[in-house]
Amino acid sequence: MMSDTIEEEWELVFHEQDDGRRVSRLPSGKVVLVDLAERDRVQDGELWQVRVLHHDAYAIAHLIDLVTDTPGPDVAARRLDGPEEMAEEEMLDVVVRSRGTAEPRARERREPREAAHWVAKPDEVIRPGERVAVFIDGASADQACREAGFWFDYVRLLQWARGAGTLHGGYYYAPDRRGELESQQQRFLDLLTHNGFIVHVKQPRRDARTSFSTEMAIDALDAARSFEVAWFVGNDPDLTRLADVLRARGKRVYSLYSDGALSRELGAVVNKPLFHLEDHVADLERRAPAPQRENGVSSASDEEE
Repeated sequence: MMSDTIEEEWELVFHEQDDGRRVSRLPSGKVVLVDLAERDRVQDGELWQVRVLHHDAYAIAHLIDLVTDTPGPDVAARRLDGPEEMAEEEMLDVVVRSRGTAEPRARERREPREAAHWVAKPDEVIRPGERVAVFIDGASADQACREAGFWFDYVRLLQWARGAGTLHGGYYYAPDRRGELESQQQRFLDLLTHNGFIVHVKQPRRDARTSFSTEMAIDALDAARSFEVAWFVGNDPDLTRLADVLRARGKRVYSLYSDGALSRELGAVVNKPLFHLEDHVADLERRAPAPQRENGVSSASDEEE
């Protein structure tokens, strides 16, 4: 679940809706609503500097200053305190290498750190013959990537997580935003499905929050006879009880999240060591697509390069 404390500063153009709301969008397509207490200060078409507070499926804007009441037609959303949010469209080359040759858009990121502690690898804790299941809370994983400064390659994530064992399966859970980003999210989810993921989406609740702890618990307990090791990629404290139950059944449960951001409750019950994204950038980071031939297939010589 995305933390409600993630704040960013943006310049956004807001438009008045039929129901009186003032609405804008981030480059990713995420809806931004002016805080109800400040709504009447914003007129249709004005450009405002705002502090954006993120929720799972939408964001709330708190007004800082009016930039102009007559922005030009080409004015676009602009983040003032860091890199712009990546749209799901830009993540399509995570799992398919035969689409497009453009390099990912440059963005600020943290340099790989030199860990001051022992960094375990999955093949050091997962033994040959053990079956591994990976459960990914999509919204929480996206937030973890923002904190770590890079984006997952989900196929590499599955290969990495199985260690010296074998992969039972990957489960991916995401709030349904296809009404807002139909082509982008649907293609992204299709690509995950085609690469072996079991994908679950559902509509956010009325308060716009989306928790998948129930769905993850059902899937994990239903498949428990088929794996010995489970990974939780996410930070939902509600998974604490599920981790307890799986461990009581003789399973090992590991967590993958950004350093220092894992909830205390979940971090206390999963198996140790804890795995921090920042320690595994080289193994998990999305790479640029491979060079393409005219027919869209990489040559052997290209791949060697």
